[in-house]
Amino acid sequence: MSYTEAHRYCLGDLLLAFYQVPQELYSWDAAKTAFEMDIAGHKLNMVQQTYKQQIERVFAYELYHQLRKIMEFKPDRYKNMHLHGEIFKENLRTLPNFELKNFGFSSFDENVKGFVPDLTLHGANDNIEDDSQALVIEIKTDVKPNATKDIVKLLNLVSNYDFSYGVFISINCNTEVLIKHIKNEYMGDISKESIDNLNLFERLKIMSRTTTYSNITEMTLKNILNNE
Repeated sequence: MSYTEAHRYCLGDLLLAFYQVPQELYSWDAAKTAFEMDIAGHKLNMVQQTYKQQIERVFAYELYHQLRKIMEFKPDRYKNMHLHGEIFKENLRTLPNFELKNFGFSSFDENVKGFVPDLTLHGANDNIEDDSQALVIEIKTDVKPNATKDIVKLLNLVSNYDFSYGVFISINCNTEVLIKHIKNEYMGDISKESIDNLNLFERLKIMSRTTTYSNITEMTLKNILNNE
């Protein structure tokens, strides 16, 4: 059994944790002050307005909490594994075959010093052995997220740090809108991708849910680019 298959259970537990995050942490009403304007653009009275607020970190903290509860309930399964939030992953350019790429998506800064994924499930930050690198997770809460920047980040982390899976989680955005955005940003040709890249695209999991009143849609990047 490969280490990727060995960490497949982590995806199931992440999915369960995702389902446990309540709707009030997806989006909520918030107040702000603004000026009423006349037709000439002059400020009139200051008024209070209500708008919808979606904050990535609020959702991420609750997802972390829910996944931690599952891990504590299954101590043997998660022995010697750690769940970290916003930990810095420095680019280890001295590693053999280390390479930063855009994988056919929009431009990418190859000189970036490292990455700060939203959540990381791994052995430790000084260990990149493939049997300890389980999940690296990015989260977007926007109605119209810029998903591809995070997807390229995840592909580079999976490729260079031997994570079993990269997971992109999207809430509040319609799943069809998300899929269309990803396909529009991909400038490559999936039929000409290398076997290694196709394997990475298969290991990039996408979980999308607009609200808690809908199910979570699970896809891989390969599914999306292949129109599967």
